[in-house]
Amino acid sequence: MKKILLSLAALCCAVTISATDLWTGDHEVTWGTTLYIEAAKFADTQVGDQLKLTFRANGEFGDVIELKSDGKKLPGTCFRSFGTGDTNHEVFVTEAMLAQLKATGLEVCGNLFNATKVEVNNVGFEMPAGAIWAGWFWCDDWKTMELWKESFDGYNGERYLVVNISEEPYDYEYDFNILSTWDRGSFANGENTNYGKTQIILDTQKLEGGLLDAIQYNDRVMFQGNCRTEGKGFNITSIVLKGDESAIDAVSNTAQQSSAIYNLSGQQVSKTARGLYIINGRKVVMN
Repeated sequence: MKKILLSLAALCCAVTISATDLWTGDHEVTWGTTLYIEAAKFADTQVGDQLKLTFRANGEFGDVIELKSDGKKLPGTCFRSFGTGDTNHEVFVTEAMLAQLKATGLEVCGNLFNATKVEVNNVGFEMPAGAIWAGWFWCDDWKTMELWKESFDGYNGERYLVVNISEEPYDYEYDFNILSTWDRGSFANGENTNYGKTQIILDTQKLEGGLLDAIQYNDRVMFQGNCRTEGKGFNITSIVLKGDESAIDAVSNTAQQSSAIYNLSGQQVSKTARGLYIINGRKVVMN
């Protein structure tokens, strides 16, 4: 995973077209001391630009970073916890994010870190049409991406929720969940979702109550994946809302969920004892 992330970072640096320094300083961020970047600073920002926060962690364990605008979570951003060794937080600007930044600016919130720089970089990133999030999020061992629900505020009845994933240079099978809360389990399954090599496509018309009903129970929507081949994984590269099936790449059901049983470490098991297991993409308690 580290090699992949480093190579992506190197690529971004190599193709940087322009960089805009929005703010530089040393601002201690706590839940009571927000850093505010005014809307006028984003006049030249474009969809696909990289918004980058550089920071210094305080405390023994780290804490949380939240990007907001007008007091609400910034569309296209995720819940982010950080450790003491982390120094950067990067997001790519979606259409909804840009509209919010230009309207009400940026609020850097969270706890136990000092913001030292906020910048916008044009790194040649091409934002997919209809994307509500884009970037690179590494999936293995049920690692979970928690996208703030504000990213769905512009939902207008589009039929398909498409999760684009990287095609790694090896063959693997995977499991993938889309959840609102842990207790309700994944609302993506073999009846409403196609699982392909580079795309996971959820047909929202097959969801009882529709997409907005499925995501109403939490302040975020969670995407998690696990490769069944030990040591392998893949990146989520974008999450897109599509209304027209013709705009979606053809996929095959090469990674349909199976009845295999996994423990919470992502290891397949043949027998179960008391505890929590993953079966058909859902967490099941065995008594």
